[in-house]
Amino acid sequence: MPAYPEAKRATAAEEGHVARMSGSKVQRKSKTSWRAKLHKPMLPKLVPVRDGMARRVGHGMMLIPTALEVDAMIRKIPRGQVSTRAQSRKRPVLWHNADVNMSAGDGIFLRIVTEAAEEDWQAGRPEITPYWRVVRDDGRG
Repeated sequence: MPAYPEAKRATAAEEGHVARMSGSKVQRKSKTSWRAKLHKPMLPKLVPVRDGMARRVGHGMMLIPTALEVDAMIRKIPRGQVSTRAQSRKRPVLWHNADVNMSAGDGIFLRIVTEAAEEDWQAGRPEITPYWRVVRDDGRG
């Protein structure tokens, strides 16, 4: 047994027990499907904006949306039109009479919606969420 952890890792890698990165991006396989994450039983929450965050976003109530709400918002974007991320963050805020949206949660839920749509497409489902209609604020995809 090697005395140092680095030596142990090197030995394991030499024996082929450690996965090697084949490219710049590493795919991680989750045990939970994206579709299951999309349909996770959650309700949107309205929480007061904390003092530390109020300097950036202002005072009031902050909406923590659900992945299904983000999915519904994307499905409402008409064919042939796009919505920026900023516009897509404002829509659920208006639905719930909140003041701000939790932007980190919005990005996470957008990823869940996107990956679930990709799973649906690979499964051959006829209707998938048109996530490509949401673009970055600078207009790029």
